[in-house]
Order: sequence, then structure tokens, then C-alpha cells
Amino acid sequence: MNYSMEWHPAQAEAVYSIILASIAFMIYYFAGKSEKMLAYFIRQLGEQRGQARFILVRRLLGATFFGLIPAVVLMGTQPYSMADYGWDFRFTAFDVYWTLGLASVIVALTFISAKKPSSLAIYPEIRQAVWKPALLIQSNGSWMLFLLAYELMFRGILLFSCARGDGRLASHCH
Repeated sequence: MNYSMEWHPAQAEAVYSIILASIAFMIYYFAGKSEKMLAYFIRQLGEQRGQARFILVRRLLGATFFGLIPAVVLMGTQPYSMADYGWDFRFTAFDVYWTLGLASVIVALTFISAKKPSSLAIYPEIRQAVWKPALLIQSNGSWMLFLLAYELMFRGILLFSCARGDGRLASHCH
């Protein structure tokens, strides 16, 4: 195989996206592992509430650095819309059937693995004996924002910008 190292301006978007994703991941990873931030929340709120706040903030950091900041940067520097990055809310019947089918499989697999010791060691991330409605809403909301941002970054921004930059769908090989 021959690979060209020649620069093409059409590749700039892909390069920006890869740089943004790399920086975003490093910030999220190191902030999400910060013992100082965890200790701060525990000092301010107590053991259980501090640990819960740390998890919520970590998810919101992920949403900010994986989704919000890269989207704003690219929308300000590139001639593409959010729809060009796969962020479009038009659904066909095919989309709905696939979504329902995959969701059914995921729910079944989650139910099967939920009681395994390896799963219980990780989830739930927020370790509270009693979950108040506000915490449940905050946890679910932060998960939704994090997952939307994650999908936007990896299956939106990176996929489509790398596909446009390369001229083919080589970006599927990640």
C-alpha cells in the first residue's frame, strides 16, 4: 500500500477533529481520575454526597469536552452543519425498528449481567443506600448528556470529518 504524506487542505477538518478529540479525552480522563477533586467534594458534602457529586461532575465534564466544546469549535471554523456530523433528528421506520431491536437486546444483556460480581463492582457508580428523586434525575440526566456528547464526538465529529478528509470511509476502521 502506498500512503501519501502530502498535505491537502481538505484534511484540515479531520486534523482539527483528531486534535480536539485527543485534548478532550486527556482533560476528561485526568479530571475524572482527580483524587483532589474527589477529596474536595467529600470535604464539602460528606462521603456519600461528595462521591455522588464527583460522579455527576465527571459526566458533565465529559459532556462538555466531548460534545459541547468540539461542536462549538467546529461550527465556528468549518462550513458544515450539525447534520453533516450526523446530528439530525429525522428518523425513518428503518431507524426506529433498528433502535427498538438493539435496545431490546441491550436491556436483556444488561438484565443478565446486572447481578454478576464484576458488574456490581462497577455499577452503580453512585453508591447511595437511598436514592432521592432529585439524585435519580441528576444521574440519568448526566448519563444522557455524557452519552450524547460521546456519540457526537466519536460517531459524529471524528467519523464524518475523517471520512471527508480521506475521501472514503477509512474512518470506520477504529
